[in-house]
Amino acid sequence: IQKVNSPFRDNAPSSIDSRLSQVPYQLCENLEDMSQSDVSSSFSRRASNKRGNGSKARPLDGLSFFGSGLDKKHSDLIQELGGKYLNDVSSLADKGIFGKLFFVSHVMQRRKMKYILASALGVPMLHYSWLTAIKEKFLACDDEETDAAARGDFVKQLPYDSKLFKAMRLPVGLSIKSGLYQLQKARHAKRWCRPGYENGELVFKGLRLTVALENEKSESAWEDILKAIGATIVTRGSLKEGKKCIVDAILTDRNSLPPHTTAIPSPIAKCLNFVKRGNAKNSDGVTKIPVIDLSWALQCIVERERLSWDVDERYILYSEASSNDMMFERKIRMKVGNENDVPVRFEVGDIVEFGRTKSIGRILNFDAPKRSCGPCGIHIQLLNRNKNFELIDGGESATRVKIDEHELRGHVVMLSSRDFKDIKQDGYIPSSEKDTHIFLQRKPPTVK
Repeated sequence: IQKVNSPFRDNAPSSIDSRLSQVPYQLCENLEDMSQSDVSSSFSRRASNKRGNGSKARPLDGLSFFGSGLDKKHSDLIQELGGKYLNDVSSLADKGIFGKLFFVSHVMQRRKMKYILASALGVPMLHYSWLTAIKEKFLACDDEETDAAARGDFVKQLPYDSKLFKAMRLPVGLSIKSGLYQLQKARHAKRWCRPGYENGELVFKGLRLTVALENEKSESAWEDILKAIGATIVTRGSLKEGKKCIVDAILTDRNSLPPHTTAIPSPIAKCLNFVKRGNAKNSDGVTKIPVIDLSWALQCIVERERLSWDVDERYILYSEASSNDMMFERKIRMKVGNENDVPVRFEVGDIVEFGRTKSIGRILNFDAPKRSCGPCGIHIQLLNRNKNFELIDGGESATRVKIDEHELRGHVVMLSSRDFKDIKQDGYIPSSEKDTHIFLQRKPPTVK
């Protein structure tokens, strides 16, 4: 991901009403109720000029898309339906994308940079099967005997069908607080509303943050994500001696630090030593700069609020409040395994499938391996399968088991019953439980 000089940041209107005035169509409950007056006149002119008088309107005309985990057939389908597929996210700097940018993917991409960026930008996040549904409606419209004007209006309104969005929307991520994946809310997507904007202030507004990662592309990608939700980025290169630098926190990846690695990578070590020596101050003039895991920023995006970084012990990697030394926790909070021969990250709180019987449970913690290269033990809270896609979540009273890391098979998605119902009907949940990794949470009956 390249740096994004996004119109979402620089050209964002000052109020939701003025933002909506730039949206060609809002997500609407009934397409039949939408009239030509709902169309942005500037959008209509651009689309009309692009198509010419002799060609038919296509449903994705004038819209832009980016995605994660897609095949070429998906990007080809976007272009076939009139849309523009952005392979390079730096293309978000193009003018006129506000209100017409969509994200297409699937939930197993939730830890990918583009997926997290989509959550931060507040763009509509849709399962790739949404594209097929749009095409089917588009072709069905061709078969009906309607006048050209009515057909054109209907076709242009297809991407803004609220009922279809409700069935095809993706989770913004896994909430540590609830233990459930949270579907994107329509009231946020229809306004392209970034986390916190609905309350009048982006969640990281006023925060000055430095990202320290070994991989420069990942570091740049995270900087774009944090800027999208209001943060001011203090680059590692701008950190100088003399206590003149103002930074509120250093964000890094626990996976890059001991005990996951034998040594701290040089780019991160320099940044951390700079903080230890007291060469920076936060916005309040205090030299105690905490080092925070990136999972904190991700949870702020999922919950759409600025969480305190001491609300969960996994967030703080170093803080003067606790010690003068680097206090990297010796308990392993995550593990990189394999799923279909692809490296996959497993963390505390993840819902996983494991064992030959394909049992499902929630990761509670990891035991450190007895040997430096040996496997680690994983403590699991069982989620018992029930009929109708249900997982019985007994919470603290649920059975616990310990497994070997090699028994992990992959991730599982658990939704609230309400969210699951929304995407089960006319959505992307398969008809058989054997073909899905998406389930709904069911609490056990109360014992009287």
